[in-house]
Amino acid sequence: MKKTNYILILFFLLLTLLSCTTKLNMSPDEEILGKEPLITLDSINDLNSINEEDSLYIIRLLTDEDTLNLLIELKNYIDPILNSNNKAINWRLVYNKLFEICNQYQEVKEKLNSMINSSEKLIRKRGIQAEIVETAKDDVLNSLNSLYYSDQVSENPEILIIDYRDLVYLRSLAKLVLSIYEGKDVIDNWLDTLKLIDLNGYRSYFLKEDTKNFLDDFNIYLENTYSFNDYPWKHEETWHRLDEMVRQLARISGDPGLVTTEDLFKEDTLKFEGTNFLIENMDFILEACYEIYIFESLYADEEGWTNNNKTSLYEYAHLNENKDISIKTTLNTPISDLGLPKEVVKLKFGRVDLLNNPKKADLLKVISETLPTSKLEITTTYSKETISRIGFIKIKTVTNIYGSVILDFKEISNEPLNLNNNNLAAKEAIIKESFIETKVWEYFEKGEIRSDEAEKILKIILRNITFGNPNEYSIYINLDESIIINIDIDVN
Repeated sequence: MKKTNYILILFFLLLTLLSCTTKLNMSPDEEILGKEPLITLDSINDLNSINEEDSLYIIRLLTDEDTLNLLIELKNYIDPILNSNNKAINWRLVYNKLFEICNQYQEVKEKLNSMINSSEKLIRKRGIQAEIVETAKDDVLNSLNSLYYSDQVSENPEILIIDYRDLVYLRSLAKLVLSIYEGKDVIDNWLDTLKLIDLNGYRSYFLKEDTKNFLDDFNIYLENTYSFNDYPWKHEETWHRLDEMVRQLARISGDPGLVTTEDLFKEDTLKFEGTNFLIENMDFILEACYEIYIFESLYADEEGWTNNNKTSLYEYAHLNENKDISIKTTLNTPISDLGLPKEVVKLKFGRVDLLNNPKKADLLKVISETLPTSKLEITTTYSKETISRIGFIKIKTVTNIYGSVILDFKEISNEPLNLNNNNLAAKEAIIKESFIETKVWEYFEKGEIRSDEAEKILKIILRNITFGNPNEYSIYINLDESIIINIDIDVN
């Protein structure tokens, strides 16, 4: 029969990406078929002549006295932390120090915004480049030397240019520094939450006091009643105790006939502020990574060097390293050996088939195209074949479970994300009707259950939850109109 159907850590990781050589290697994409025409902009000989309306104003990030001093201070502070083996880093102290450094340069915030906004018009022109000459060249090289060559200054390149990759990296760096200014309230709130969870434990932080007490009482009963080798779920009394606890939970708040998340969780612990800030910054940085991938696929060799008798700002920063500077290397590696059970026969992340050894680049493309306002669907299929016997008759049953999760980033950005706004609830009689009346402990005692018996219990469970459909053998979960989960079960 057929039944139908954690931003602060991100910030530090991305800062590492910009301050160190990162190996991210994407394979050529089917959409990248040929080089775009070279767009040669006017040479830059006087940086003072570039104002905030100029599309290349972003280069002043390296040479403006305030922005350069800020970058040097940030780099000098964060580099030892990122390069250390210390796993017990106090991120609150780290972020507070970063903010303290930035706060000394209040005028930089407006400059960074202007740099990002004015360079937006060049973000799709991957063939751009402009030569940096005369005093501008000296100023830029001096700045790069201050950032990268404190011990040994690199060679003076004959032709120094700013190209598209430089533009994107500089925009990303500007955005990351800007996020330190703009994320103060959000990041402080996240860090406060993590501190409270760490001090109180997850259960004490998230669960209501009555909820935690009822759960504790039930666990104490199990510990005091059954020995290590005596499985409690084989005993009828365990299920009656569980039924009693569920009925107690249902009476904590709201409808006494239902157990809801309002019964279980404190009012504000499932509300999340700062999702818009997180998604906006993720979108900016991931799109930047993908744009750099496209650029390197068109114009750079396997190790990220353009080899065009010109030296870009990014190449100059890595001249002394003489190694792979491409972001293609890591992203070109396949995603394999996920450690999934063989019963998982389908797992797709958007249009990417995770069971077909996709490359990390494929995931990056999907995410960058989805953020910040589209929907991302993750789908999976679990298929298991079982053999049972009734007398001399052998019965083969194939159970397929189809699952999907849809993330609506537009809705997630509508703060706060409130997971307490959901359709999750169970009738207070769910244990009695689903497990006690079916004497489920007998199946635990025997260690087996026939598929028709399991099917019967499943149907009762689905009838006793507000997010289940017993006729379709399906589950539909809606979390704040932002996260949609569907599960369908087919038994043949």
